[in-house]
Amino acid sequence: MALLKKQTIQHSFTTTMRDARKELGTTEVIFSHLIHAPIIAHIGTILAATLLRPRSLIIGSISATIAIAAIYMITHFYSYPSSGSEVAISFAAGWIVGLLYDGTALLMSRFRR
Repeated sequence: MALLKKQTIQHSFTTTMRDARKELGTTEVIFSHLIHAPIIAHIGTILAATLLRPRSLIIGSISATIAIAAIYMITHFYSYPSSGSEVAISFAAGWIVGLLYDGTALLMSRFRR
């Protein structure tokens, strides 16, 4: 199978986007142009490779769920009012732990080779 040339890929993308945008409304077309701009695509690729790793997001979500359940049980038992920021703080803490775990696992796999 021959490798696709960059020009062929770009033409295919442009044709597909033009055909898809014919089905969209005006605001949807504007949004489509915005999110498919080359700079936005590059930023998304960089973020996906560094900060928005699936494993770290999953660990953040799971830890937030566990932490929020524990926090709400404790606050309910002691009749302490919760502020609502517990979800964001526990997700951020779990996400950071997930990033550290993901980075450590990546480094360990490179050393094993």
